[in-house]
Amino acid sequence: MADRRDGGAGDPGVRAAPIQSGHGVGVHRLAPLRSSVAAALEPFGGGCADDLAEIIEDLTEHSSGNPGKLKIFIEGLTEFTDTVAESGVSQLVSASIKADQWVIGESETSTWSSAWSLAQPFKSGRRGLLINPGDIEGDSLLNTSLGRVSPEFIPGRGYIVGRGKARKLQIALPPENRG
Repeated sequence: MADRRDGGAGDPGVRAAPIQSGHGVGVHRLAPLRSSVAAALEPFGGGCADDLAEIIEDLTEHSSGNPGKLKIFIEGLTEFTDTVAESGVSQLVSASIKADQWVIGESETSTWSSAWSLAQPFKSGRRGLLINPGDIEGDSLLNTSLGRVSPEFIPGRGYIVGRGKARKLQIALPPENRG
């Protein structure tokens, strides 16, 4: 089977690999193809939809059967929109949230509105982390007002939102990103 890095017709492709947790439980990391630490993982593209569906099904089952024991990170969550993986990823996120897992979905702000089925569980939770947000991003992404946001935001500054309340925070930047 030939690897296709783009997964075909708008499909960003997916990378998945087993990760060993501190408890010895094998889990998988899913991420669309991007330039990140996931780049070294084996790619799954449009030609491997059955393999991807099986991985997502296994993760969903494992997540549901082990409440509160997993952390799930999905890089570029909204890039799964309109791909063969969208339904499975949506089911994984919903089942994991119901099983009290820690689920993080990362994406560019501008893409969340077009990924309704994937974004909805995150929006309804009214909790998240917004880095350098605009005026309406709290309302549009987390259904929580941030109040007045300064247009001169310092890099790394943002808000952490929990239970519908926003609090300012500052994230340290690596030396190479400091201005």
